[in-house]
Amino acid sequence: VLSLDPRVHFALNCGAKSCPPVKDFTVPDIDKELDIVAQAFVSDDGNVCIDEENNALALSMIFHWYRADFADAKSKLPNFIAKYLHGERKHTLLRMMTSGKKIHIEFMPYDWSVAAEGSKEFDGAQGCPNEAKIKSLFFSGKSAGRRSSNE
Repeated sequence: VLSLDPRVHFALNCGAKSCPPVKDFTVPDIDKELDIVAQAFVSDDGNVCIDEENNALALSMIFHWYRADFADAKSKLPNFIAKYLHGERKHTLLRMMTSGKKIHIEFMPYDWSVAAEGSKEFDGAQGCPNEAKIKSLFFSGKSAGRRSSNE
């Protein structure tokens, strides 16, 4: 990697609800796919909330934590975001940017709760054909599934 591509922040996922969704990427189409995830991320009101009446933006904490990857100043974040917006949301942000008024930028709280939609609870009663292998990932060097009383 020669230089950081800030779109990578929309492709990575830590499993929290405020994270971008998990996607598979392909080598031949990575640039197009990163554009798509960037567009999807900034198009979601949960990540970029545009309030034209108050000339304000509420942004995902990702823009705060990694601000230097997106823009050299907080006030320039709208420039990055506008590149990936479409339709009326883009027009609204562009009007705000050219109004001559300062855009008030705040950052939304990050939702660290687990984004486990569609996940299934493991039913231990049914057994697991790969149980030993799975346990070895979590209990390396220990008896799989058993912990000593001093752990």
